[in-house]
Amino acid sequence: MARRSADERIGMLLLEHADTDPRQAPRGFGMVTRTHAEIAQAAAMTRPHVSVTLGRFRRRGLIRYRRHEPIAVEIDRMRLYLERLNRAGL
Repeated sequence: MARRSADERIGMLLLEHADTDPRQAPRGFGMVTRTHAEIAQAAAMTRPHVSVTLGRFRRRGLIRYRRHEPIAVEIDRMRLYLERLNRAGL
């Protein structure tokens, strides 16, 4: 993971930890209950860097979240975004 960009590292972690149980997540979304600090630790990044990256994801429409609520990951859009990053070699 160390060679991947912040977007790739965090995006992959969100997809990996997204719960897509229809009782918990809206259709097409996965819910991630990890905190920014937990994501930072798993991605070997700082918590502020994770928060900035998640903010960028939110502005791009890849995720939705509010304080003290799970992160809702738009699964298909996140996968497409990560594929584009991978193809571009970013």
